[in-house]
Amino acid sequence: MHSFIEKSARDLKTCGIICLKWTPDRRLKDRLLELTPVIELTGDPAASLPRQFWRALCLCWRCKSALFQGWMYHGCMLAVLFKLLVVSRSQIWWAIHSSGIVSDGNVFRAGELYSMGLVCRIVGATVIYCGENSESTHVSNWRWPQAQARVIKNGIDTGRFVPSAHVYAKIREDHKISKEALILGYVGRWHPDKDVETLCRALAIVAAKLPQLVVIFCGNGLDHKNDFFSGAISSIKNATCICLGEVEDTSQLMPSFDILCLSSRREAFPLVLCEALACGVPCIATDVGDCRGIIGSFGRVVPPGDPQSLAESIVEYAAFLRGEDVARLRVSARNWATELLDEEKAAHRYVTLLKATRL
Repeated sequence: MHSFIEKSARDLKTCGIICLKWTPDRRLKDRLLELTPVIELTGDPAASLPRQFWRALCLCWRCKSALFQGWMYHGCMLAVLFKLLVVSRSQIWWAIHSSGIVSDGNVFRAGELYSMGLVCRIVGATVIYCGENSESTHVSNWRWPQAQARVIKNGIDTGRFVPSAHVYAKIREDHKISKEALILGYVGRWHPDKDVETLCRALAIVAAKLPQLVVIFCGNGLDHKNDFFSGAISSIKNATCICLGEVEDTSQLMPSFDILCLSSRREAFPLVLCEALACGVPCIATDVGDCRGIIGSFGRVVPPGDPQSLAESIVEYAAFLRGEDVARLRVSARNWATELLDEEKAAHRYVTLLKATRL
């Protein structure tokens, strides 16, 4: 998503970027400030919300933009608000980078998404979805307009996520992992939607069948400070579990994996699968979101919430990785990722589409 924003700011002469609140990471913001004004409505200690809102409104009046582009749900509604306030006839586009699936029993969230679908029809917003599942979910579940839908799939930096014999050897050396061991990696976070508990139950089954299994957990909350996570991995016997917590640069970890697993109950277009494939690492994931389309023939998909199926797929694929075709598989996975999942190509498609509709 960041690459889309940066490329559009650079190539389309963006008048300005208005955000509700910026993240603590200023690297992208500093790059964008060289291209266009960036206004934070909240979170700026030097300016109040009314002052920042007035600045944003003046920017919209002054620019008379041909296009208002909103990102994610609240950003999309913000784009509609500013379009209406400046009484502009400009086009309006929304970018949705989520599955839109509501947690069980969240009536307020369901009402919010239904209402947004109605607003989308009224203002005639074109919606760019991050994946096919994201589109179908919003259209079928929340009645968002099909005629105004476009799909531009997410991408990743395939120049940063690359196969690396150096990383492969270094991780094994740093953690004293033998050459014969199979490294299964998980990159995510501790959250109910990620369903790490099901993965742990599956790994408890796998560990009994694969005597030299090493599992590397990486992500926010995946360390021994989290008692719930510690309880989940306690069931994994006969395997070595390395719990790293949050890692700043996973491109220096992922090439060490033999397999990457994703056990989520809900996803839209999980970039972690794209990153793994770009590193030549096959994936086993639950059949949610666009996982099946991302993985293609370079792994397996299993039903969500089914530890037995997940375990069987891991054992089956581990046996395959001991064969002679594994090197060819890794090269093919890398080629697949660079051809279809590269963020520069995805950003180019996004900007090309915007240019075409602004004529």
